[in-house]
Amino acid sequence: MSWYLANKTKIASAIVAGIQQGFGLNYAVVTKPYMVKVEPESIPDKALNIREWPSTNAPITGQIREAMSLTIVEEASGKGAKRWGKLKSGAGWIALDFCSK
Repeated sequence: MSWYLANKTKIASAIVAGIQQGFGLNYAVVTKPYMVKVEPESIPDKALNIREWPSTNAPITGQIREAMSLTIVEEASGKGAKRWGKLKSGAGWIALDFCSK
């Protein structure tokens, strides 16, 4: 019982995340900001889309066409990528599948 009490918040978060993922809903996880490197030349279209929310269904708000480092402040699941990262600049979300730490 003491293990459950010590971990109840983590357990609840895991249950909610599983339900959201099962129903195809996006969920975000606030993380400690970290840097990623983007190299668009390794992407088939030579550009990484910036999206309004974490999904390939979301409108494109911009594109990254040059190699650069960016700061990610939040992560989420969503259609079209294993993980999405929210840009510190506020420009939108990028697919982390095309980035390296």
